[in-house]
Amino acid sequence: MKYFFFCLAVAGVLVGCRDGTGPADPLAPSGHLEFSYEGNEIAGAFSATGPMDTRTFTYGTWAAATTDGTGINIVSLTAHDNWKADMVGIFLPGVSGTGTFALGGPTCDAPDPTCRDGEFLVNFDYRSLLGNTTVSPPDAFFVIREGTLTIASNDGERIRGSFSGTAVYDGEEGPWTIAIRDGSFDVPLVRR
Repeated sequence: MKYFFFCLAVAGVLVGCRDGTGPADPLAPSGHLEFSYEGNEIAGAFSATGPMDTRTFTYGTWAAATTDGTGINIVSLTAHDNWKADMVGIFLPGVSGTGTFALGGPTCDAPDPTCRDGEFLVNFDYRSLLGNTTVSPPDAFFVIREGTLTIASNDGERIRGSFSGTAVYDGEEGPWTIAIRDGSFDVPLVRR
Protein backbone atom coordinates (compact mmCIF):
# COMPACT_ATOMS: atom_id res chain seq x y z
CA MET A 1 0.00 0.00 0.00
CA LYS A 2 2.87 2.39 0.78
CA TYR A 3 4.17 1.79 -2.79
CA PHE A 4 0.85 3.04 -4.17
CA PHE A 5 1.08 6.24 -2.13
CA PHE A 6 4.72 6.69 -3.19
CA CYS A 7 3.73 6.48 -6.86
CA LEU A 8 0.95 9.02 -6.29
CA ALA A 9 3.32 11.38 -4.48
CA VAL A 10 6.04 11.16 -7.13
CA ALA A 11 3.53 11.56 -9.94
CA GLY A 12 2.07 14.63 -8.21
CA VAL A 13 5.50 16.13 -7.65
CA LEU A 14 6.52 15.66 -11.25
CA VAL A 15 3.27 16.31 -13.06
CA GLY A 16 3.32 19.70 -11.39
CA CYS A 17 6.43 20.42 -13.44
CA ARG A 18 4.46 20.01 -16.68
CA ASP A 19 2.34 23.16 -16.59
CA GLY A 20 3.76 24.51 -19.85
CA THR A 21 4.98 27.75 -18.26
CA GLY A 22 8.46 26.50 -17.49
CA PRO A 23 11.72 27.76 -18.91
CA ALA A 24 12.36 27.85 -22.67
CA ASP A 25 14.94 25.12 -22.12
CA PRO A 26 12.92 22.28 -20.56
CA LEU A 27 15.98 20.56 -19.14
CA ALA A 28 16.71 21.49 -15.56
CA PRO A 29 20.44 21.88 -14.92
CA SER A 30 22.15 18.58 -14.22
CA GLY A 31 21.89 17.20 -10.70
CA HIS A 32 23.60 14.44 -8.74
CA LEU A 33 22.47 12.16 -5.91
CA GLU A 34 24.33 9.15 -4.50
CA PHE A 35 24.56 6.85 -1.49
CA SER A 36 25.68 3.37 -0.53
CA TYR A 37 23.50 0.80 1.21
CA GLU A 38 24.16 -2.44 3.01
CA GLY A 39 22.05 -5.05 4.76
CA ASN A 40 21.86 -8.81 5.28
CA GLU A 41 19.99 -9.44 2.01
CA ILE A 42 21.15 -6.65 -0.28
CA ALA A 43 24.05 -4.23 -0.71
CA GLY A 44 25.16 -1.77 -3.33
CA ALA A 45 25.28 1.84 -4.38
CA PHE A 46 22.87 4.25 -6.01
CA SER A 47 24.18 7.05 -8.19
CA ALA A 48 22.34 9.29 -10.63
CA THR A 49 23.66 12.29 -12.54
CA GLY A 50 21.79 14.16 -15.22
CA PRO A 51 19.15 16.75 -16.07
CA MET A 52 15.43 16.17 -15.56
CA ASP A 53 13.10 17.19 -18.40
CA THR A 54 10.65 19.46 -16.56
CA ARG A 55 7.93 18.97 -19.21
CA THR A 56 7.72 15.22 -19.50
CA PHE A 57 9.48 13.50 -16.57
CA THR A 58 11.39 11.33 -19.00
CA TYR A 59 12.65 7.84 -18.39
CA GLY A 60 16.40 8.16 -17.93
CA THR A 61 19.02 8.95 -15.32
CA TRP A 62 18.70 12.26 -13.51
CA ALA A 63 18.44 14.00 -10.13
CA ALA A 64 16.48 17.13 -9.18
CA ALA A 65 14.50 18.77 -6.41
CA THR A 66 11.09 20.38 -6.82
CA THR A 67 9.24 22.91 -4.72
CA ASP A 68 5.79 24.46 -4.74
CA GLY A 69 6.65 26.80 -1.89
CA THR A 70 5.32 24.47 0.82
CA GLY A 71 8.24 22.04 0.92
CA ILE A 72 11.05 20.43 -1.01
CA ASN A 73 10.99 17.03 -2.74
CA ILE A 74 14.21 15.43 -3.93
CA VAL A 75 13.70 12.82 -6.64
CA SER A 76 16.26 10.80 -8.57
CA LEU A 77 16.02 8.03 -11.15
CA THR A 78 18.55 5.59 -12.58
CA ALA A 79 17.19 3.84 -15.68
CA HIS A 80 17.92 0.21 -16.57
CA ASP A 81 16.65 -1.90 -19.50
CA ASN A 82 13.00 -2.64 -20.35
CA TRP A 83 11.41 0.27 -18.43
CA LYS A 84 13.01 -0.81 -15.15
CA ALA A 85 14.69 1.72 -12.88
CA ASP A 86 15.84 2.44 -9.35
CA MET A 87 14.31 5.53 -7.79
CA VAL A 88 14.78 7.66 -4.69
CA GLY A 89 12.20 10.08 -3.34
CA ILE A 90 12.83 12.26 -0.29
CA PHE A 91 9.83 14.33 0.80
CA LEU A 92 10.35 17.35 3.04
CA PRO A 93 7.04 19.15 3.71
CA GLY A 94 7.45 22.50 5.44
CA VAL A 95 11.14 22.78 4.52
CA SER A 96 12.31 25.77 2.50
CA GLY A 97 15.80 26.64 3.75
CA THR A 98 18.86 25.02 5.22
CA GLY A 99 19.13 22.86 8.33
CA THR A 100 19.15 19.28 9.57
CA PHE A 101 15.86 17.38 9.45
CA ALA A 102 14.73 14.04 10.88
CA LEU A 103 13.45 11.47 8.38
CA GLY A 104 10.98 8.71 9.19
CA GLY A 105 9.39 8.09 12.53
CA PRO A 106 6.06 6.76 13.79
CA THR A 107 3.89 9.31 11.95
CA CYS A 108 5.25 8.06 8.63
CA ASP A 109 3.65 4.61 8.89
CA ALA A 110 0.39 5.95 7.41
CA PRO A 111 -0.13 8.62 4.78
CA ASP A 112 0.63 11.85 6.62
CA PRO A 113 1.19 15.17 4.83
CA THR A 114 3.58 16.32 7.58
CA CYS A 115 5.83 13.24 7.42
CA ARG A 116 9.37 13.87 6.21
CA ASP A 117 10.56 10.61 4.78
CA GLY A 118 12.66 8.95 2.15
CA GLU A 119 11.93 5.97 -0.03
CA PHE A 120 14.10 3.82 -2.29
CA LEU A 121 12.64 1.57 -4.98
CA VAL A 122 14.83 -1.17 -6.43
CA ASN A 123 14.15 -2.32 -9.98
CA PHE A 124 10.63 -0.93 -10.31
CA ASP A 125 8.66 -0.62 -13.55
CA TYR A 126 8.76 3.04 -14.54
CA ARG A 127 5.48 2.69 -16.43
CA SER A 128 3.67 2.55 -13.06
CA LEU A 129 4.31 6.31 -12.80
CA LEU A 130 2.68 6.79 -16.19
CA GLY A 131 -0.60 5.21 -15.07
CA ASN A 132 0.02 1.62 -16.19
CA THR A 133 -1.59 -0.51 -13.47
CA THR A 134 -0.66 -3.89 -14.97
CA VAL A 135 3.04 -3.69 -14.17
CA SER A 136 4.78 -5.74 -11.52
CA PRO A 137 5.77 -4.20 -8.18
CA PRO A 138 9.42 -3.29 -7.50
CA ASP A 139 11.89 -5.94 -6.37
CA ALA A 140 12.21 -4.01 -3.10
CA PHE A 141 10.61 -0.87 -1.67
CA PHE A 142 12.61 0.55 1.23
CA VAL A 143 11.20 3.22 3.54
CA ILE A 144 13.49 5.21 5.82
CA ARG A 145 12.41 4.45 9.37
CA GLU A 146 15.04 6.60 11.02
CA GLY A 147 17.47 9.04 9.48
CA THR A 148 18.64 12.59 9.01
CA LEU A 149 19.04 14.89 6.04
CA THR A 150 21.05 18.09 6.06
CA ILE A 151 20.52 20.85 3.52
CA ALA A 152 23.86 22.65 3.78
CA SER A 153 23.12 25.22 1.09
CA ASN A 154 20.02 26.48 -0.70
CA ASP A 155 20.45 29.52 -2.93
CA GLY A 156 16.98 29.23 -4.45
CA GLU A 157 18.40 27.60 -7.61
CA ARG A 158 20.28 24.58 -6.21
CA ILE A 159 20.32 22.65 -2.98
CA ARG A 160 23.26 20.67 -1.63
CA GLY A 161 23.53 18.40 1.34
CA SER A 162 23.84 14.94 2.83
CA PHE A 163 21.70 12.18 4.32
CA SER A 164 21.90 8.81 6.07
CA GLY A 165 19.60 6.45 7.88
CA THR A 166 18.09 3.03 8.29
CA ALA A 167 15.48 1.80 5.82
CA VAL A 168 13.18 -1.23 5.92
CA TYR A 169 11.47 -3.29 3.22
CA ASP A 170 8.57 -5.37 4.52
CA GLY A 171 8.38 -7.86 1.66
CA GLU A 172 6.99 -11.36 1.34
CA GLU A 173 10.43 -12.76 2.16
CA GLY A 174 10.37 -11.00 5.51
CA PRO A 175 11.69 -7.61 6.53
CA TRP A 176 15.02 -6.48 5.08
CA THR A 177 16.87 -3.65 6.78
CA ILE A 178 19.58 -1.60 5.14
CA ALA A 179 21.90 1.09 6.38
CA ILE A 180 22.07 4.07 4.04
CA ARG A 181 25.48 5.72 4.21
CA ASP A 182 27.38 8.57 2.62
CA GLY A 183 24.30 10.05 0.96
CA SER A 184 24.90 13.31 -0.85
CA PHE A 185 23.01 15.49 -3.29
CA ASP A 186 23.69 18.56 -5.41
CA VAL A 187 20.53 19.19 -7.39
CA PRO A 188 18.69 22.01 -9.17
CA LEU A 189 15.60 23.33 -7.39
CA VAL A 190 12.78 23.30 -9.96
CA ARG A 191 9.67 25.39 -9.23
CA ARG A 192 6.38 23.73 -10.03
